[in-house]
Amino acid sequence: MAETPKVLSALLAQLPDNTTGLISPEDIRDAVVSLFPSRGQIDLTSATQTTFVATNTWYKLAGTTTLDTSLGQDGFSQPADNSLRATKNVNQVLLITANVELQCGSNNKQYGITLAKNDTPINGIHISAVLANSNKSYGFSITGLIPSSVNDTISVYVRNETDTTAVTATNLTLSAVGFIR
Repeated sequence: MAETPKVLSALLAQLPDNTTGLISPEDIRDAVVSLFPSRGQIDLTSATQTTFVATNTWYKLAGTTTLDTSLGQDGFSQPADNSLRATKNVNQVLLITANVELQCGSNNKQYGITLAKNDTPINGIHISAVLANSNKSYGFSITGLIPSSVNDTISVYVRNETDTTAVTATNLTLSAVGFIR
């Protein structure tokens, strides 16, 4: 029989004190696949300029990304560029880390980055910095815990906090580790 990820309360109900010997090998396998963290990562493969129509407005960071399957990826897919989809059929808390390098063609422009769940930016995770020198890459790193359900997506969003000068991501790694909740 197939192993089935389950929420913690279902696992605990399935694994009571084994005084009657009713805990089956399948119950144990379900517990193992449920508790094993899901993991996934996407990496930038082709840089693209992100353009802004308005100042201080979030836009999905542009660029071509690919799902890194060399990590033994489990529980995530990539439905679109700059997007990780949770595919494990349980509610999870995702530990998300995004490492981004941004470059713009002008001096002294302030950009912010944040994580987005289902294309809705999460302002509480926002960070920003000034890119002082044109055509020089500046690194950002952002980490957050995000509750998720199956098919929720996580992506990186950027905004220009100075004006509407475009920015290019020269590097992006978006990683996720999921734990049942």
